[in-house]
This record gives sequence, C-alpha cells and structure tokens, in this order.
Amino acid sequence: MNIRIVVADDEPSTAKYLKNVIDEIQGANVVKVVNNGKDAIRCVDEYKPDAVFLDINMPDMSGVDVARYLKRKYPDISIVFVSGYSEYALEAYELSACDYIMKPFKGERIQKTIHRLKEKELATIPSGKQKERELLIETVQKKVFIKLSEILFLESKRPKILIKTVCNEFLTRGDLQTFENMLSQDGFFRSHKGYIVNLDYVKEILPSGRTYEIVLNSGDKVLLSRNREKVLRQVFKIK
Repeated sequence: MNIRIVVADDEPSTAKYLKNVIDEIQGANVVKVVNNGKDAIRCVDEYKPDAVFLDINMPDMSGVDVARYLKRKYPDISIVFVSGYSEYALEAYELSACDYIMKPFKGERIQKTIHRLKEKELATIPSGKQKERELLIETVQKKVFIKLSEILFLESKRPKILIKTVCNEFLTRGDLQTFENMLSQDGFFRSHKGYIVNLDYVKEILPSGRTYEIVLNSGDKVLLSRNREKVLRQVFKIK
C-alpha cells in the first residue's frame, strides 16, 4: 500500500525536511508541497491524496480551517497536524485528526505517523475486497509503489524505463519485456518496441506518417507500430 501525501507548511525548511523524511519511508510519498492553506485545498482537489500534513499557522487560512473544509468535502481524508503550538491539539482531535505532531520533530516520529496512516487505510478496505494492484519500482532515491490504475504508459530510455503516471514520472532500471510480462494481464499493451500503454487511457488512434500514434486522455502520445496496430484493432474489436 502506498500512502500519497500533500504537505502544507509556510516554513520552506520544515516543509522540505518533512518531504525528505516521508519520501524515505517505504510505502509513502509526497505528491506536492505548498506553503499556504488555499494551495493545500487546490492540491487536494487535483491530486486526491490519502493524507494531508498541515501546519497550523499559515497565510490566508489556518491549518484548522483547511482541515475543517477538507473534512466536509472529503470525509475519508486523513489529517495530520504539524505545529509548534500545543494549544490547538484539542480542536485538532475534534476534527478527527489522525495525529498531532509537535515541532521540532524527528524522523522516527513521522515513521510512527505513516504506520498509523497505513493501518487506517487497511482498515477501510472492505472484508473480502481485493486490494488494487500496485507496481513496486526502485528509483535512484527510493523504492516506490505505483497503483497500476494510475500508470499512463512506460517508455524505454535505455538502460532505464520511464513510467509516466497521472501525477508523476519515475525512472527505474529494467527492460520493457520484463514489464510487459508483468503487466500484460492488467490491461497494458505493447504498442511499440519502445512503449507499453495502459488501454484504459486510450482516446484515439491516428495515422502518423507510415506508422501510427496513440493519443491518451491525458494528451500524451505514444508510438504504435504498423504490426501492433493490427493487434490493437483486434483487442478493441475495430474492423
């Protein structure tokens, strides 16, 4: 399970440190860092994270006000307050915050919070429901779990593979044949010697010179060879 997090703190050094600590924890990654409440709300609307780490005192909106708004709109989102002031703790827990971390904090304290968030996420999975499949990759900085449903395409960048998702890009070592073997039963299609595409995001197929290209819902384009175009038509039952 991979916990996706937005960090909001108006102290750049604290926000950077918090992001670095979280990104070092397996199964957790920061999708965006912002420095005020309004941007925090905007990013939650855009990235749909599992959790938000909120400073209390921020420009334009306090962390408490942001949490109150988010809880009304996204009741299941996890809120973690990070503050140098203990007097807001009661109000935070009244908002069903998952944790209240006092500054300055150490990495071990954040690890405990991430563990708590993972336990909460696991508890919300209905009994008997199959967990969404994820792909574990290793980048230069860390190991990352990526939900298969968020992958747009994979592109060969020898000796590495570029994995483009809805929100991010990752570079990992490997070859497309290995990934094709792993993903072929999950709706992924080898469109070209250099590309694997998630069929759920295919918008249209267009001629491109003597070959073709696939246009995705995201606006991205990937190559489609002439031979694979015939196979893809069979997959989509196109005459």
